[in-house]
Amino acid sequence: MTENFLLTIQITLAGMGVVFLVLVLLWGFMALLVRVTSSPGPVTRPEPEIRVPAAADQLATDEVERKKRVALIAAAIARAEMDQELREFPIPPTVIVSPWQAVNRSRVLNKRGFRR
Repeated sequence: MTENFLLTIQITLAGMGVVFLVLVLLWGFMALLVRVTSSPGPVTRPEPEIRVPAAADQLATDEVERKKRVALIAAAIARAEMDQELREFPIPPTVIVSPWQAVNRSRVLNKRGFRR
């Protein structure tokens, strides 16, 4: 093997070694930061408070009111959908090109050729 080729291989291996060494150092630094900044014990969440209605009648009344509201919303959505009519979009107007524009465009195409 030639001397230049061996030098090239040595430089490549040295560069790859430096890259992997820096990656390992960054990995170790991140692991150290996680250990230093993490909390010492498990995180406990407080229990949510459960509100119990004063009476079962109140719960039944709230449920009936909720169902009424849902039914009213569903009826309003159904009526709005029935009132909608299908409308077609108007056809856009045709592009009007003046003779001046047509001549200049054809000159440009003749000079450069037609490209897309």
